[in-house]
Amino acid sequence: MNSAKWHKFVILKGEKKLLPYLPETCKLTYATLWRTLECYQQVIIKPDNGSFGYNIIQLSLKDNDNYEIHHENKKITICGRDLTYSYLKKKHFVTRFIIQQRIPLIQIDGCPFDFRVMVQRKTNCNNWVVTGKITRLARKGFIITNVVQKLMTVDTALQNSSFKKRNLQELLSEIDRVALITAKRLEANYPLCRMIGLDIGIDHKGKVWIIEANLRPAFSIFKLLEDKTMYHRIKSFKIN
Repeated sequence: MNSAKWHKFVILKGEKKLLPYLPETCKLTYATLWRTLECYQQVIIKPDNGSFGYNIIQLSLKDNDNYEIHHENKKITICGRDLTYSYLKKKHFVTRFIIQQRIPLIQIDGCPFDFRVMVQRKTNCNNWVVTGKITRLARKGFIITNVVQKLMTVDTALQNSSFKKRNLQELLSEIDRVALITAKRLEANYPLCRMIGLDIGIDHKGKVWIIEANLRPAFSIFKLLEDKTMYHRIKSFKIN
């Protein structure tokens, strides 16, 4: 089963309903890196087959041909495209990478957060169901939510954030709708798949984004919530 990020992106891009929710993504080359960075000023570079947030980099366009590299909680600035690319290639580019338009995620106390949305179907059943949603708040200074400071319910996160631009129920309904369309699209290419973990982000304008789709998602993080209802529901779908 080809579960590479680029392969899944191409599959999802084939569904017109999902196009507004997909950040621009392309395979990493010298040319695509600078073209995408010029367009968005900030990009995320990640391994095509990576997991757990390993080796994810944020590259930002600064002034006077300076470029800021943000990896984990460390930042360095390099002058010039060639030197920047050489540094990245030497330190990070040991395998295939993709570039993604950076999504300015909404925050709590200066820390970005996203949602892990679990979508499942039971054995011999074609009906997909959203079985759980959880918020992952990144640690201070980190760009990715895989380095978790805190887990919380989606309602709690949105209520504690500075984001007040959309009706909460309307937003949650849109997330569910996008998750179900995504699951059906992936099922057509991965017919044996019964559980998908979607990383969903919300930007400062209230727009919903599909950051990534995981075909072998861990769900133990749901067990860490005080209310175990979602965890037990996910587990029940997994064994049935």
